[in-house]
Amino acid sequence: MKKERKLFCADEISAHVSSALQSVLAGMHEHTPLDDQSAYLLNAQVRDFQKKFVSPSRDTSELSLDAYLLFDTVNRRMKYVSTYPFPASQKFSVKLERDQRILIRAKNLIAQVLGEFDEDEFFAHCKNSSGSTVGTSYTDTSSEKKFQRMTHTEGVDRWFEYYLNYDFQLKRALGDKPRRYIQVNGSNAVTVPKDSKKVRMICVEPMLNMFFQQGLMHCLTTRLDKVGLSFESQQERNRDMAWYASITGSHATIDWSSASDTLCYELIHFLFPRKWFYYLDQFRSKYMNVLGGVEELHMFSTMGNACTFPIETLVFWSLACASSTISVEGTNTFDPLSFPGILVFGDDCIVPSAVAPVFLDFMERFGFLPNRHKTFLDGRFRESCGGDFLAGQDVRPYFLTGPESERISHLAPWLNIMFNRLQNRAIRLYGPLKYIYHFHEVFLAIFSLFRKYNLTIFLVPTYYPDDAGIKCGADLFRFLYLFRIRDILGKITVDSHGTKYFGYYSSVFPKRISSNPDIRYWLAIKGLSLRNLPYVSVRRHRSYVTARGVSPCFLINRDGKH
Repeated sequence: MKKERKLFCADEISAHVSSALQSVLAGMHEHTPLDDQSAYLLNAQVRDFQKKFVSPSRDTSELSLDAYLLFDTVNRRMKYVSTYPFPASQKFSVKLERDQRILIRAKNLIAQVLGEFDEDEFFAHCKNSSGSTVGTSYTDTSSEKKFQRMTHTEGVDRWFEYYLNYDFQLKRALGDKPRRYIQVNGSNAVTVPKDSKKVRMICVEPMLNMFFQQGLMHCLTTRLDKVGLSFESQQERNRDMAWYASITGSHATIDWSSASDTLCYELIHFLFPRKWFYYLDQFRSKYMNVLGGVEELHMFSTMGNACTFPIETLVFWSLACASSTISVEGTNTFDPLSFPGILVFGDDCIVPSAVAPVFLDFMERFGFLPNRHKTFLDGRFRESCGGDFLAGQDVRPYFLTGPESERISHLAPWLNIMFNRLQNRAIRLYGPLKYIYHFHEVFLAIFSLFRKYNLTIFLVPTYYPDDAGIKCGADLFRFLYLFRIRDILGKITVDSHGTKYFGYYSSVFPKRISSNPDIRYWLAIKGLSLRNLPYVSVRRHRSYVTARGVSPCFLINRDGKH
């Protein structure tokens, strides 16, 4: 007889904690008065706590249909944007219209950044992605599986045969058997949750198209690194500039709606050097399978194409830089490193406030729609790359997201994340001394859920992941006194050397490693770690197990009691 799984209701739990947050807001004026920034953060935390919460059991079919209809609307608009008259000459002249001057400057700037296309560099970095492709399920994304059923759009199979003359190890790994090429129309449209009210549409690319897109993405990102747009550090730089702009008002932060879907084909054709455009165009999907039909794409690429994000970053950055120089007469070449005040990461743009009106006016004529709710041109608030700042203070609330599963084994880690991140906001609001009293109702609500479902509370050091356990460190004794949770705490022991031993929740992903030694050697030659996802043959959803942790940095009594 199959054992029945114990479940919990994520909707009820989120509503329970949200209600406790409402009580904090109701008592805001009864306690220590808050400054403007703290009051904003508290209001935002209560208002937006469930903004991105999507229940695992929720039916999103209607939201998916809305996402497809929105995509169709954007795609049709791109068809008409493509008719814009682009400059016939690439020579810059102050006599040209403003938009054409911006386009020519952006084109020359992109040419300086990209330089010559290097086919050897491109081929050296072609590889499989870690995600699913057309014909390959997310539960089995190994290179072995993908090479058994190579989906592609027209002509890409011939490119792969040409590539194998360059990559002898992969040719050897695939053997002499006839390769199974499967030509498809294009990418497949799917949806993923965005927040409680919307889902986002993305496209799953054919396998060989994605194989080559990975190589092109590397070529693009390495060149963006050289002009200060490093994907590893750019988010932090954007947040720092947003913080600075919230104090000085010197810069505007701009966000776009459906940005990746508004890269007009003709705009990319004009802006990019001929050889670069040729390769990017060869491996993009020109059609998309959606709702049982096939639709022609009038945008250059969609979310799901590996090249979309770096192309988006480069296009927005070059157009923002060009918009800032339209009043400068003279040469049509300039130093790509001379625009430190313009920062772009995908569709998150930061430009000087004086440049913003010209930049926005130009972009809207090419089908780019600013998200007015996330675009800030003046005032004291700025937002970029997940950072919200009001007059120099971080006012980003914690957005609750749904658990991966409603099985009981996932509940304690989910509650741990909830506690640790709300505690962080509480300390930011009220300081490390008083926060525990102001958020008393919230913490009590979370601990009551541990007790209701007979779960163990594990105490962990602050450097552990948020889902591993509760991080109340130096405040342990205050929590014990206020919430009476001693009976549900996990045991902590201390040896004669002062080392602490404790339990914590550890996430695991069941997997099976690829068994083909030739494929493994090929991946190693590509510079991929043996632990990286492309080696994983079978993946399932995350599960949690109880593990034993060791740390010398843990605040408890000398005798180990708590």
